[in-house]
Amino acid sequence: MIYNSNEVISNLIKMTASHITYAKQLLEITDNQVQHKQTPKSWSVLECLEHLNRYASFYNPEINKRMKASTIPFSQTFKSTYLGNKFAND
Repeated sequence: MIYNSNEVISNLIKMTASHITYAKQLLEITDNQVQHKQTPKSWSVLECLEHLNRYASFYNPEINKRMKASTIPFSQTFKSTYLGNKFAND
């Protein structure tokens, strides 16, 4: 699938703003609610956010480093691979 780079970036900015709004709303609920698990094996909201933050701490610096080192010029479009499409659509 071929994507417009500016549209992808715009959508990422919108999703980020939405996620920040959601995270701020979590400040308004009780500790018990944010730590609630549907089942003993499921994760709470707090555990999910902690997991995402830990992965971001690992991946974001690496992604930033690779972007700075890239010699590929910015393109208005890009073509995703089969695996990229699978991750994006599942």
